[in-house]
Amino acid sequence: MANEVPLPTYETVLTEAIRSLAVDTGKVTTPAAVGSNILQDATKNWPVNIHRNRLVKIIRGAGAGQTMAIDGNMDKSLVLRQSCVVSLDTTSVYVIIDVDFAQVLRDVLGGGANISAANPLQVYDPAKVNLLPFWSDPAAKITITNVGADINFPDIVVAGLPAPPTIRRVVLAFLCGTINDISGVDNYINAANRTLRIKKAAGAWATAIVGLVFANQSLYTFASTTRGGIPIFGDIDIKAMVDSNGTYNIRSDQTTFGDPIIALNASLELYDVQVGFLVFYS
Repeated sequence: MANEVPLPTYETVLTEAIRSLAVDTGKVTTPAAVGSNILQDATKNWPVNIHRNRLVKIIRGAGAGQTMAIDGNMDKSLVLRQSCVVSLDTTSVYVIIDVDFAQVLRDVLGGGANISAANPLQVYDPAKVNLLPFWSDPAAKITITNVGADINFPDIVVAGLPAPPTIRRVVLAFLCGTINDISGVDNYINAANRTLRIKKAAGAWATAIVGLVFANQSLYTFASTTRGGIPIFGDIDIKAMVDSNGTYNIRSDQTTFGDPIIALNASLELYDVQVGFLVFYS
C-alpha cells in the first residue's frame, strides 16, 4: 500500500528499549580517540561518582555499539574502566545503564553472538566478585611419615575461566575425609611452617610457590584412632602462579625446598584427599 508505514528495524527497537530503560542519556561534546578512557558531556552536572559501576553504551553516531564500564565520574565526564576501541565524536549518542540490565542485554544479544573486538559488550563489574572452584580428583590415601620426603598430591586442572577475567585472588584448599593414626601414640604435623607448594605442570619445582602452610600440631589425631578430616584453606594469594587455564602440580616438597609435612610418629594416614583452587574474579 502506498501509505504503509515500514516496520522499525530490530536495531531501532533495541536502541529505543535501551534508551527507555537508561538512567541517563546524552551526547558526547568532546571527541575521544581510540585508547581514551574519558567521555565528556559539557551539558551535564552530575554528582561525583553517581554513575560509578554502571555502564555506558554508545547507541548512535561514531563508535555505536561500544559498551564500557564506568569507574567513576565528575560533573561533566565519565571515567571508563575500558578504553575506547572505536573513536567517539560529537555525533556519538550514549546511554548509561545499570549493570544488571546490561546482563539482560547481553542475553538478548545471544550470549556474545553480536560481540567482537570492535564492538565489545563488557559487563564485568569489579565491584561484584565471582567465585570459581577447581578441584583435583580424590586420592584414596596419602601417608605422612616421620621422615622428610616429597609427597605428591593430585593435580588440579583449571579450565573454563571466563574471558576476559580479572583474577582478584586465588587460594589453595585442602580436604580429606578421614585421618588415621597407626603409630600407637598421639600423632600430628610435627613442625611449624610445613607447606604445600604449587607449580605449573610445565615448570620446574624450583619455580613452585607456597600455597598452604600447616601449623605445628595440626591434623592432631589421638593414638591408634581414626578421626574425621576438615577443610583447610590457605591464606596466601597465589594468583601470580594460578593465572590461566592449565594443569597445576601440588607437592609437599623435600628435595628442592626442604619444608615438607612430617608426622611426629611413624605414619599418619590421610584418606580421600582432595586439593583445589578457589578463584575469585570479576
